Amino acid sequence: MDKIGWEFPLTNGGRVDGFNDPGIATFNGAPLSSLARETIQNSLDARGQSGPIDVAFELFNLGKNDEFGKDDLDKVIDKCIAMAKESEDNKAQSTLEKAREILAYDKVPVLRISDSKTTGLRGHLWRTLVKMQGLSQKRAEGAGGSHGIGKYAPFAVSPLRTVFYWTCFEENGRITERFQGKAVLMSHRGINGETQGTGFYGFVDGCESLAENFPPIFRNVDKSGAPMIGTSLSILGFPETHWQEEIAKNVLANFFPALMWGALTVTIEREGEELDEINSQSIGDWFRILKDGENPSQDSEENLTEAELFSDLISDPVLAEKEDVDFGHVRLWVRVAEGMPSKVALVRQTGMVITTQQKRLLRFPGLRDFIALCHFDAEKGNELLRGMENPEHTQFEVDRLPETERRRGERALQRITKWIRDEIKKVASPPEATRRTVLHELSMLLPDLEPDESFGDGEDGSDAAELAFGGPPLIRLKPRRRPVVPGDDGEESFLDDDDSNAGAGEGEGNGNGGDGEAGQTTGGTKRRKTVSVRDVRVIPVPGAESRFRVGFTPESDVVARITLAEAGDSGEIRRSDLHYSLDGVPFPERGIRMRRGERIHFEFTGDEPINGRAWRLVVYGEDES
Repeated sequence: MDKIGWEFPLTNGGRVDGFNDPGIATFNGAPLSSLARETIQNSLDARGQSGPIDVAFELFNLGKNDEFGKDDLDKVIDKCIAMAKESEDNKAQSTLEKAREILAYDKVPVLRISDSKTTGLRGHLWRTLVKMQGLSQKRAEGAGGSHGIGKYAPFAVSPLRTVFYWTCFEENGRITERFQGKAVLMSHRGINGETQGTGFYGFVDGCESLAENFPPIFRNVDKSGAPMIGTSLSILGFPETHWQEEIAKNVLANFFPALMWGALTVTIEREGEELDEINSQSIGDWFRILKDGENPSQDSEENLTEAELFSDLISDPVLAEKEDVDFGHVRLWVRVAEGMPSKVALVRQTGMVITTQQKRLLRFPGLRDFIALCHFDAEKGNELLRGMENPEHTQFEVDRLPETERRRGERALQRITKWIRDEIKKVASPPEATRRTVLHELSMLLPDLEPDESFGDGEDGSDAAELAFGGPPLIRLKPRRRPVVPGDDGEESFLDDDDSNAGAGEGEGNGNGGDGEAGQTTGGTKRRKTVSVRDVRVIPVPGAESRFRVGFTPESDVVARITLAEAGDSGEIRRSDLHYSLDGVPFPERGIRMRRGERIHFEFTGDEPINGRAWRLVVYGEDES
């Protein structure tokens, strides 16, 4: 029981773990933003009795003489590389070889994320975080997490896939500390047989945590050197440069309510900068500095601009309040002004933004520009929301509730979204003389500039209100013929000219892919299976210049690629300057997973003008059914 080091338990004939861990893969698309969101959410869930929670992000180095089982971990990585070679997993081999290089540095970089004025991880909470998989046990009904997936976010930014946990808490009048390391690698051949892919640093016997005699550099202490009640995560081999701005942007975008209300302060180590704490007093300066930063992306700049508008909004008086039978006390702020994005932010009790893309709160035809924020500040309401929230923390979905609770959840969502819409209409409806009429016939040909049917989010709680473009269009573009090359398996391969399988206003179609798709350059002969789609819609994003939102419904289960071509007079105009994103994340190279009948939404922008164009949608991939 006394030996301390790394231990990877044996499989004992059980499950063998590959390198591609699904929990970590969840956050590979936007690892830094996920890191900020998931770790701060956990800290807010562990709120202490008084004062704002303090969360700090700081970088330090582990030297050769710092004890963290470096030699043992290096040997394990070598064994994992051997297994990766044997299984011909080139991606795992490359990643592990890079990890071995980093471990050989004289100084290994570590990002520590620590909180204070929290409760620390008492009892089962420590075991839930460090040892349990797919389980989330929160401290209160208003807690944010619900899927047990967020604990993997720190591993997604560690090339060594290794995190050290430390916590300090008070229990029965005593101050207690715990420490343990965790590495999520892959199964390999140990001394006594094949091991599991996840190992732990601590007491080797039983993989138990340490209460003392652990490396002091991982502790979070005050100026006197005394341990501070709270928790810290130390991410080994943190490789990022210019990480401070990215973390700060996501802190502002996701937690501006908690910051504004004095429930949270975040300290970010910034080299050569005096400003390092984000709080209710400095948040305005941080918005200014980050928006004026070097080479901000369009998405990042828009997110910051919207977050700043929302944060300014909650300094206004509350427009309306409601005591809901399921959600409890709810508050609503609304501001009407030209140029506002006409979005509604939903915010949980802790002061974290959940989404601005909730169904039935996306489209407000005929209203003046506005911005609105709804805060669910009752514990029972947050418990219901938690049950409906998707793992990405971007939508409330009734089907995630237990079957016995779905009807209640559906009624509650319909009731609250109707209340929000009604309150917004009271202040944002234009005078009678300025109201306009929408001519739906034009939407058969052009992007939907004034839609008044819902975009897959009907106010009645279903998608039935969405206008389907399934009928015959007034104008059909004639596709160009292409040479056909017979395939060995009976499929047809088309040369690199292209047509399309659906267009704005054309509903279903059967084209065959196109050039310039997101994440891939084509050339030569390609094998492609086109995917039949229906109900294609192209809608401008309010307040965003040259940015459109596209929606369609696939007719089969596929992992598919998507591209758009500009519709010309007699064919298509290929656009290599288009940028595609799904929930703010660029399209992955491997394609997007789609399910038959489930609505797909994505956005695109262009380096060249895209306003006033008509578009053809091309979807192709491999059938999963």
